Amino acid sequence: MNIGIFTDTYFPQISGVAASIATLDKELTRLGHNVYIFTSTDSMANTVKEQGKVFRFPSLAARFVPERRLAFKGTRRASHLIKTLDIDVIHTQTEFSMGWLGKHLSRKHRLPFIHTYHTMYEDYIHYIAKGRLLTPSMIGKLTKWFCRRADLVIAPTEKVKRTLERYHVAAPIKVAPTGISLKQFQRTDESVRTAMEIKAQLGLSADDPVVVSIGRMAEEKNMQALFKL
Repeated sequence: MNIGIFTDTYFPQISGVAASIATLDKELTRLGHNVYIFTSTDSMANTVKEQGKVFRFPSLAARFVPERRLAFKGTRRASHLIKTLDIDVIHTQTEFSMGWLGKHLSRKHRLPFIHTYHTMYEDYIHYIAKGRLLTPSMIGKLTKWFCRRADLVIAPTEKVKRTLERYHVAAPIKVAPTGISLKQFQRTDESVRTAMEIKAQLGLSADDPVVVSIGRMAEEKNMQALFKL
């Protein structure tokens, strides 16, 4: 199949969504499918290396999250690409600009429309006017609206699925956990030696368990849960 992935967030931006898309792309390609990325512009992107694979559309920085960008034009070009690349299915990964573009094109070209719901927006409303502008109820209505006529909505976890059901999303919902390659975590003699050296520097014994978390120190990340284990 020829699969068009529509996303506002993609490499070189650093985020869980971008990493999830990269993993999906890799595995679908391994299975013999052709994956094309439709996304927003990024001044740091290597457009030469991306040529023929990643298609970027003019965008502006999002007001509340400046590192994220929202496309503002490109419908005709995207529609032409859908036909030129002979896209079989559209898979959106955002509920914002590129998501709406993907949804529109799925209807225009009568293609299957699949959506992955990555973000629990209720956990982020405190960033916007300190939670006074958006409410959980509003987020539910907007989510339900976006997911209308989707052929399938993918939830990364059971919690996300329950949330979508609470929003009364009518489309079929399936849970498909975000994959991760374990190869990068396989231990080697060198990595074990390095770990022992770091533990020694920190005054830890070789048998002391160590938990590492990589991410933003933000309220929605629930870092305090690590200290309750």
